[in-house]
Amino acid sequence: MTRNGRAAMATSLGWGQVVAVAGYAVMRSLQVTLGHEPDPARIAFSPHSGFFWRSLTTLYAGGIASFVACVASRGRLPAFAGGLAIAIPITTLLVALQTLFFP
Repeated sequence: MTRNGRAAMATSLGWGQVVAVAGYAVMRSLQVTLGHEPDPARIAFSPHSGFFWRSLTTLYAGGIASFVACVASRGRLPAFAGGLAIAIPITTLLVALQTLFFP
């Protein structure tokens, strides 16, 4: 694999992770504000727990996003890497806000 191929793979995996983590924070916040669900601390190990469904859904979305980023970044890798450098702090802020306001 060439150096550009490795860089494209790393960038696309990074985008997948950013989408998965940010998606989880947004999904959790929306579920708390729009709907009512049981306390996650009480049913943390239930197979029907909202945590596991949110995690699996955002993992799936992150996987799709990594494939899309891999295809879309061809020829524009520096722009995608620069966008990733901006998206990481935004994702960190989303997770921090979700943790503070919607535990």
